Parts: sequence; structure tokens; C-alpha cells
Amino acid sequence: MKLELVKELQGHKDGILCLDVFEDTLVSAGEDNAIKTWKLPELENLKTIEAHKGDVARVLFSPDKRSLLSCGNDGSVKTWNNPDFSPARVFAEHKSRVNALAFLDGENFISASDDQTLKLWNLKDSVSKRTVSPGIGDIKALAASKDRIAVGGSELRIYDRDMKLVKSCADYIYGVNFLDFSADLKFIFVSTSMEKTLEIWDAANLDLVKKMKNSTWVNHINFYKDRAVMAEGEYIKVLSKDFEPEAEIEAHSDEIYCIAVYKDFLVSAGNDKMLKLWKISD
Repeated sequence: MKLELVKELQGHKDGILCLDVFEDTLVSAGEDNAIKTWKLPELENLKTIEAHKGDVARVLFSPDKRSLLSCGNDGSVKTWNNPDFSPARVFAEHKSRVNALAFLDGENFISASDDQTLKLWNLKDSVSKRTVSPGIGDIKALAASKDRIAVGGSELRIYDRDMKLVKSCADYIYGVNFLDFSADLKFIFVSTSMEKTLEIWDAANLDLVKKMKNSTWVNHINFYKDRAVMAEGEYIKVLSKDFEPEAEIEAHSDEIYCIAVYKDFLVSAGNDKMLKLWKISD
């Protein structure tokens, strides 16, 4: 797999923390408190929204793509109507920064916060349906599949869809900073922070398949076909379907925080404020 730089521009006034894509629309957000929408592949800015009072940590389209969720340092989760991105609803029960979001189905989602709780919500109701306190400190990472919910803080916790604990791992000094399910939902990729390791777990039997030591921590992982594409320091690194290193490129001048896949393109962004569009080829 090879990456060829197609276009780059300064996307935000400060570091870019998160990306998501729907059809030909890219959404970016970060430390300048703003959400921006872009036309792909031109990287033409369509709209800028002053979204949160503080960093925007995560943006996420709903499964039906009618709503965009955002969360951040002000402790709130907000929804925005797609395609005009007008404000829809505010979910404001968390007491600290909200770090991560995950949908359970078309209407129900979970938020994870530095207040050490998970909250379960419905898009149509600003009052949470349930609060769960896993007891693993600040919750930095969250992902959901059809039958599993993975949560990362000082420990890794994996729940079933009823929030019954089915697996825990406490073998971390500094905790988990990112996790996600592979595109085929067969594996869970878990990144630790200062320990600089990447773990790959079997999502069905919850066995550890592989553990890799990296040069620095992995901030984000996305998937292109059967490959994992990772943001590691200033580098984009690619793992093969067998989880072996396949390619790497020094892509930014500073730490990369997020990666999005669009057709046969990849978008990267990070602390250097830049958005970069890459053409993918085998």
C-alpha cells in the first residue's frame, strides 16, 4: 500500500483532534473549538461552526447519517442536523470532558468522560437512560460492535450489549488511550499511551492475538480494506491483514491525531493544524 500526497492546507487555527466522513463531506474539529465541513476530494471549506466551549474531542455521524454528534472539553455532547449542520440537541449531564462516542444502533449511543462514567442516550431525549461507572478512572476510549462494547481507561473493559462485564485487562501502567473494532468486527485494536504498545484482541473469544511495541503511542487507527492504518507520532503506518508492518510514511511535521478513509483516499490531521489528502494505491 502506497500513499501519494494530493492536497494539503491549514484546516484549523489549532490542532485537529478528530475527523469523520460521509459520502463527499469531511468533518474536522479540534482545539480551536470549531467544527468545519469540507467538500471532498477538493478539500473546499463549506461551513465553520463554533461548536463547543473548549476542545472538540470527537465527531461522529449517526448510522443513518442524518445527525452528526460532537463532544468535548465543556462536558457536553451535541447533535447537528445533516446536511446543513444546524444545531439539534444538547446532552449536558457529564461533569467533565467527554472523550469518546459510540453508537449502539440507529438511535442509541454511549458517551465516555473524564468524570469516570459512561452514559447511554437516545438521540431524541436529552436525559440519559443509564449511567455506568466502570471504576477505571478517566475514560479515554470507547467502541461498540453488534455484541460488544469496549471501554478504555486505566484498564481495558469489554461488556456485552447489556453492559455486563465479560472481560477485563489491567496490565497497563498508563492506561488505554485509543481502541476500535476492525472493519470486519473480528478484532479489537487497543493502543496504550506512554507504554507505546498496540494490542490486537480476538473480538469473539477475547484472547490477545498480538502485542506490538511502537516507537511512540498510536493516537488513531482506521481501516482500508483488510489493512489497519495507524497514526503514530508524525508517521502514518500500515499493518497488513496478518498484522505485519507493510508501509510507513512521515506525513506531518508534528503528531498526527486522526485519520479518515474516503473511497481510495486517506485524510490525516494533527497538531500541525494541517489537513492532508492522500491517494491510496497498492
